Amino acid sequence: MSKMCLTRIIFNLIILGILLGIVFNYDKLWGPPTQRGFFCDDNTLRYPYHPSTISTNVMYIIGLYAPSIVLMLWIFLKHLREGKRLKWSKFLLEFYTTEVWFLFGFTIEHLFKNVGKYAIGRLRPHFITLCQPQLADGSSCADPKNLGIFVQNYTCKNTANYATAELLNYAHFSFPSGHSSLAFYSMVYLVLYMQQQKQLQLHQCFIRQQSNAAVFDLILPTVQLVCMLLAWFIALSRVFDYKHHWSDCLAGALLGSSVAAAISYCCRKQHIKKSVDVLPLSESNVNQTQSNTMSNHMGAI
Repeated sequence: MSKMCLTRIIFNLIILGILLGIVFNYDKLWGPPTQRGFFCDDNTLRYPYHPSTISTNVMYIIGLYAPSIVLMLWIFLKHLREGKRLKWSKFLLEFYTTEVWFLFGFTIEHLFKNVGKYAIGRLRPHFITLCQPQLADGSSCADPKNLGIFVQNYTCKNTANYATAELLNYAHFSFPSGHSSLAFYSMVYLVLYMQQQKQLQLHQCFIRQQSNAAVFDLILPTVQLVCMLLAWFIALSRVFDYKHHWSDCLAGALLGSSVAAAISYCCRKQHIKKSVDVLPLSESNVNQTQSNTMSNHMGAI
């Protein structure tokens, strides 16, 4: 590995580390979220509080760690199929490139999501139940005189054990849905990556085994379907857990899918170049012969 390549790798890792540091310390950089007002008779904010079906820790396992493991295994198996002996340098370089793009997209998704959460400060569907706001005059939303009044000055008075300061702060983070955004980013990225690899590499692996290749036609689409169903279920769980409004989940899904599509497009040329470089010499000759034949035929016309 040349010094220039090693320097570029180190430089990329430093940039990625800085971005990840910003992502995981965003609350310290931005400060408290926007404190939005509300109407006491807004029924969309009166849903009961429930624990999450998919917790934040589980979401990071599904949306960050599991896809990284899948990418590593996919690349490992691909390199095993290409030769009898695994070339660790090529495997590590390709995994590094793919993982860096994936993590870069992860930081972009989180940055856009956090800007939306902190800037908008939309209240979650369980806000009134969790907060039990007390107005500036000492009354509550249960007082008939406060119906139809837009409340901006209030204090949360819920003394239940589950109503921690952290949860009360998170009650302002409804838009967009972070679970939906991360789920759709990671799953759409995996779907696009697998489809890209199928087009660029699987055809080469099974080109001499046409009958066997046909057997595998539905396996990859089924895996891709499972990925999308998982992302869909996670987004739905945020609605039936009363953590988000449906529009929050829609916005999160669109955000995550858009970032995944953009990142996949950016690294597509690298995979195409690599696939061309590893084409067998015989196949390259065949392609060149076909190209020359077509050119001669067009010239004759």
